[in-house]
Amino acid sequence: FAQLVTKGGVVSKPQHAAQMQIYMHLMGLSRAVYLAVCKDTDALYAERVEADPTEAERLLAKASRIIDAARPPSRMSDDPAWFECRMCSHHGVCHEGQLAAVTCRTCLHSTPVEGGWHCARHGHKPDSTDQRIACSKHLFIPDLVAGDVVYAADDFVVYRIKDGSSWLNDARGEAEAESC
Repeated sequence: FAQLVTKGGVVSKPQHAAQMQIYMHLMGLSRAVYLAVCKDTDALYAERVEADPTEAERLLAKASRIIDAARPPSRMSDDPAWFECRMCSHHGVCHEGQLAAVTCRTCLHSTPVEGGWHCARHGHKPDSTDQRIACSKHLFIPDLVAGDVVYAADDFVVYRIKDGSSWLNDARGEAEAESC
């Protein structure tokens, strides 16, 4: 809270400042009030924030690049104890070798497209409910597996896992992981 008071919201809370810029931009507002309360003393901090359309457009373009990316983003940190990594819901996938949830969004046959995803395997655009269920032909995006691709075919991928073992991601029969 002390840093917020001395440096202001834009410097001390850049994520909050970014959210405010996007909200103002999308709602057509020219300004907003950033209000924070100190958990220890209930002291209030208020700051008037002016809209910055250029910054909002930059942030929206960044969000679009992330949403439309064919590959998952890189780790925030290689250190699993890093504070942002410890609090992340994908910590197990990123740092512990766990498999991601079985969904269309984690399948190598899916590609992000405007307004959703396209499945090359079935040649359609699944709705949001179907995306979360996935089909029996699901194969993980290789970047989501803690190993290297050794061999790939239409219905399976063989990985060499970091510990030296092999793992077969096989869509010829039953899926190996539960859907979320």
